[in-house]
Amino acid sequence: MIVFCAATLPSLSWAAQTGPTFPTHRFPTDESFHATYRTGWLSSSSNFVSALSVDPLPTKYGINLFRHEFAFEFQPSRKLSLGTILTMMSATVDNGTNQAAKTSPGDQFLFAEYRVYDVPGASVGGAFVFKIPGYNNLTFKEFQDTGASNLVIFGDGQSDITGLATAEYWPSQVIRLRSDVGYTYRTDQYSAEVPLQLALGFVTPRVEVDLRFRGNLTLRTDGFESTSTGLDKLKSAYGGTEMVYSANPWLFVVNPAVELWLSPKWGVGFEYAYSLFGNRAPYFQHMGLSLTYRWAKTVRVNPRTFKEVDIGTDQESGQFQGEVQGKDLEPKTSNPERIREESDEVFE
Repeated sequence: MIVFCAATLPSLSWAAQTGPTFPTHRFPTDESFHATYRTGWLSSSSNFVSALSVDPLPTKYGINLFRHEFAFEFQPSRKLSLGTILTMMSATVDNGTNQAAKTSPGDQFLFAEYRVYDVPGASVGGAFVFKIPGYNNLTFKEFQDTGASNLVIFGDGQSDITGLATAEYWPSQVIRLRSDVGYTYRTDQYSAEVPLQLALGFVTPRVEVDLRFRGNLTLRTDGFESTSTGLDKLKSAYGGTEMVYSANPWLFVVNPAVELWLSPKWGVGFEYAYSLFGNRAPYFQHMGLSLTYRWAKTVRVNPRTFKEVDIGTDQESGQFQGEVQGKDLEPKTSNPERIREESDEVFE
């Protein structure tokens, strides 16, 4: 049986300096599969130099990144979800005189989430996100050998793994609160980070509106000496942006998203992200569009309830009066999951 369930767009991210990536936290079903195509555009022409102060990039540099993403997620049960995000990136850097452009696979992601505590209207669980770069960054000598003046870099070119504690709470049938906090281990001597997310959602069978505040705190464990390897010069060739090769960056982003389900199988979404404050991080804005195909089924077992009857009741009348089956005697509930499971008629 196909049932409807609102889903959440995952937060987009290109490198640690543009904010962390979290699992989708899609509404649990007994079994489901989601396939999403998403395209996004990010632009930046300034850097945070303190919590609320920004400086423009030198010589009027502008950085534009375009991302194509294919995301697949499988929920074999109500407690477990597994997924992958495959990306293709295109980027341009322009200083008004010279322009560099490049297309390449971007950072690729694997994620999983398991709910250890799950009751109507609340859950607590754990998750991980594993990032693998699909590109190789040039060394400074290799860049010199090209003879180019500008350079495109898609990210730090390093793998990292994030562990998260996740929680969800429904104060009403249409309001959802969600939080994530964890630890990100970054390789190649980059600083470890603490990713954070707090989200307020308005959820109905057809529409989901989510307002997310997400970001990362640096633990200042960066052991990288950029001047000894020429990475400061590579960053300069990429317009001086802090999107890559940044020392101990921290950043917070506001990230509203809307998803509209046209049918139980098809949904479209829009997402916007804007950097609020940070340091040694890019000042940017991002917009994204998505199309999602969804297959799901829910196994429902009608409860069998019993009541006392008089001993003189005729047992041959065709129905045993002590056994009652049907929805009329099911206990009432405010469980938002039950609302999602019974919402097929919205599309009929």
